[in-house]
Amino acid sequence: MFNHARAVSLTVSLMLVASFAAAELSSKAKRAEKMAAAGQLTEAMAIYQELMGKNAQKEPQLVKEGREGMANCLLLQAKTAFDEKNFADSKTLALQILTTYKDTPSVNESAKTLALSQLELSKQLVDGKKYDEGIAQCKEVKEKIPAGGDALKADLDKFLSQLAGDLLKLAEGHIKSGKYEEAQKNLEWASAAATDKAASAKCQYTQGVCFRLAGQNDKALAAYQDVTTDYPDSPFAATAHADLYLIHTQLDNLPEALKSIQQAASLAPENSDYLFKTAQAYQALGKTEDAKKAAKKAIDLLQAELPKTYTNKENLQYKIGQAQLILGNYTEAAVEFDKALARNADMVEAKKGLALALFNDKNYTGAVDAYDALIKKFSGDFDALNEKASKDKIPADLAKKVEDLRKDIAYFHYQKGLSYEQLGEYDNALAECRLGLEGVSTQEAAATIKRIQTAAAQKKSETAPAPAATTAPVEK
Repeated sequence: MFNHARAVSLTVSLMLVASFAAAELSSKAKRAEKMAAAGQLTEAMAIYQELMGKNAQKEPQLVKEGREGMANCLLLQAKTAFDEKNFADSKTLALQILTTYKDTPSVNESAKTLALSQLELSKQLVDGKKYDEGIAQCKEVKEKIPAGGDALKADLDKFLSQLAGDLLKLAEGHIKSGKYEEAQKNLEWASAAATDKAASAKCQYTQGVCFRLAGQNDKALAAYQDVTTDYPDSPFAATAHADLYLIHTQLDNLPEALKSIQQAASLAPENSDYLFKTAQAYQALGKTEDAKKAAKKAIDLLQAELPKTYTNKENLQYKIGQAQLILGNYTEAAVEFDKALARNADMVEAKKGLALALFNDKNYTGAVDAYDALIKKFSGDFDALNEKASKDKIPADLAKKVEDLRKDIAYFHYQKGLSYEQLGEYDNALAECRLGLEGVSTQEAAATIKRIQTAAAQKKSETAPAPAATTAPVEK
């Protein structure tokens, strides 16, 4: 009986001790909460650590309070670090909450703080021109933004959109300066930062332009094809088809060139340039009637544009002249080329068109003068480039320009020779055609020279004086 009483008394005593201990810990929890609210985070966190320690293992509610309190203190520290622009620290603290205290109410707010910290760190990377890392972090942030973070998502998209626009402008500046490698780097970053289809389409199209101007036709073709496939409803789709036409024409892939410009014209039926180029593509393939139909439509659109255009009218007049050539209206073509040259006397393509129109209109004297002007213009350019090439190590693009100019000059001499032939000035014709041997095929040049020589010999025989009459000797 005595032993039973002592046991009961001991049990009660232990219960009282435990109750007092729990009460003390609960009091500490409340005191820690007040400390945290007052900004005494270090002291509060020491108490919460005690609540989670071995003395509180029998009190799960106190452990829970300790974990929640610790998470809240860490969150307050993270927010303070963020406000002080210590974004690396705020990121570390927020991550600690998300990994160690993911069962506490502070998780959602911690996730937002983490996202904001990463966003600011991304901006710092971008400011330091570490675009790869900065953009990658931004994409990572976007994936981790918790529910209810729409405002943060909007801020992130705004930042990325502005970054993409800035990088695109830098790339366009590099393209204008011929710095194609630098442009491509900026375009890759801009494409990675783009947040909508319109921006992505523009980046992809500009990449195609950069590759084309750099002479990387394979890459340009792939870039333009991606635009037409991935962004068929974009305003850049038609332009990409038109640029594909330019590359296919350059590569002498005429059927594909026609297909590309037809697709461009179908997407932008009111674009006079696409219709004009469609006529040229048909003509290059020998589809004369289709070329004439397209040329007529192009002239209508171009003439309708003239009154509305205040700059570069010469370009429209040049295209009308070329379309008239396709139609065989050589007099009208010459008039349009003259109008273009009146606005821009240095417009080489208009000079070429005028010379051809005059020749086909049988104004051979005018054609001789026109080709002579082209020879003088191109010879001056050739001499200037040749001088530069002799001083510097010749880059591939400069060497090609020199070679192209040399062939152009030869072709103009040849055409000038044909004009002299029609005028019956065969000596001049032969001299000019011999200067133009590199401008046409060997077979054509040989046939032309033989024809002129034959005509010259015939003319000489027709104009030679008749031989004096001879008298037979008288026999003695």
